[in-house]
Parts: sequence; C-alpha cells; structure tokens
Amino acid sequence: LDDSSAMAQAQLGYAYRRAGRNHDAEAALRRAVSLDPHDADAQLALGFLYFDTGRMYQAHEALEAGWQVDRSKMIAAEQLIYVNQRLHDNAKARWYAEQVLDWSASSNAQPTAAVQTRDFGLQRLHEDLGRRVTVNFDGYTGTSLGTGTSASQAGNWYSSYSQLEADVRLG
Repeated sequence: LDDSSAMAQAQLGYAYRRAGRNHDAEAALRRAVSLDPHDADAQLALGFLYFDTGRMYQAHEALEAGWQVDRSKMIAAEQLIYVNQRLHDNAKARWYAEQVLDWSASSNAQPTAAVQTRDFGLQRLHEDLGRRVTVNFDGYTGTSLGTGTSASQAGNWYSSYSQLEADVRLG
C-alpha cells in the first residue's frame, strides 16, 4: 500500500475497523487525516472509532473537524449531540440538536417514519437538555369533592392523595 496516499490509508483504516482491529484502524485513519485533512469521511470514521472506544474528547475533535469540512454530513452533527452529552456540555449538545432539526425541517424530501421518530426524539432531548428544574404536581380527591365538609362522613367513600415531584439537573 502507498503510505503517501490518503485514500489508500483511509481504505486500510476502514478494513481494519471491519476486522475489529481498532488500534490498527486508528493508526491508518490518523495517517489518512494527516495526509488529507479535508477528507470528511476519514475524519468521521476516526471520530466514530474514538466514540466506540470511549474517548469522547478525541471523538469530539474528529467529528467536529469532519463536520466543518462537509456540513451536509448530518450524521456527524447528530453524533456530536451524544458526544457533548457525555462530555456534560448540554449547551453544545442542544446546539447540535438544533442543527439537525433545522436541517431536517429545511429538507424538501418527504420524511420517512424513521426520520420522524428521530426528529421527535431529538426535540424531546433538546427540551430535556435545556431544563434545570422540573416540577410536577399531581392530586386526586375522592367522592366527597365539592361537599364543603371538612371531614369525610360515615357511609361515604373517600380517598385522596397528592404528590409533588421536583427534579433538578446537576450537570
């Protein structure tokens, strides 16, 4: 193989990755990226490799570089949502979710069921990442509701409960 060919090194990296040889795949993909920093596919492959091996900082750098080279690669922006979540940077994760949702909304193609499901999930994720405090109150009163009495009367069914929940996001 030609060590000076970015395309050959990228193909070698893809082959190593498919074979489960992540260390060799990383070395080949890093060579490919160093030879051609504008190869978005090699950058993204390297980013996914880092993500799969739990190296989030490196995954962020590689995925971001690939996405900057080719902004049409929405798979990179989508993956950057989850990378930034793992890095505890909710603001960036929300921003990438907005990019994917905006791109999806501006697409002229009829959305498939899978795309609609993805977009729904990303909208909920976007909302959740923006929350710091969530308060829920729920209550129920039984058959004596509206009688104006201060206590249940003999022979009448009565039940009640109330619940208050507060969730605070620490990260």
